[in-house]
Amino acid sequence: MEKGDYDLDQFIESHEYPLNEAFVKLVAKGLLQGLQQLHSQNFIHRDLKPSNIVIKKDHTTVAICDFGSAVKCSTGEEYVLEGFTRWYKPPEMLFGSRKYQYEVDVWSLGCILVELATGEQLFAGKSELEQIAVISNFLGDPSLINWPSIVKLHDYGKISFV
Repeated sequence: MEKGDYDLDQFIESHEYPLNEAFVKLVAKGLLQGLQQLHSQNFIHRDLKPSNIVIKKDHTTVAICDFGSAVKCSTGEEYVLEGFTRWYKPPEMLFGSRKYQYEVDVWSLGCILVELATGEQLFAGKSELEQIAVISNFLGDPSLINWPSIVKLHDYGKISFV
């Protein structure tokens, strides 16, 4: 992998917002292409976050890095829940799902793109329980109507929505 000059977290911290729209689109395109390549090789990254994305100063290269938590994806496989940084962790994993595939990386990427566009973390809970609350406040509480399979998730019954 080519070495980047800085990571996306450093970039977000050091720039004023709003960013140039063309730059945001360039990074988004690079990340989508990188994720497509990773998933086409049947790998799930499992820890996509701004500090795991490097950029060259001339903005010609955007690269996903730190594959320490990556796993080969296989249908029906159960995985451990470690690896994800809380702010980029998808709801199904916050509810204890150990059966997941590529969609977990897509959730993380969506959170990253919002952060890149706004300069602010989309869902910044201080604990996993608060993380669920922050997501629910934004998207609405999960229910059997909008998420019928939630009852199958390991930790669903441990949290009540009132």
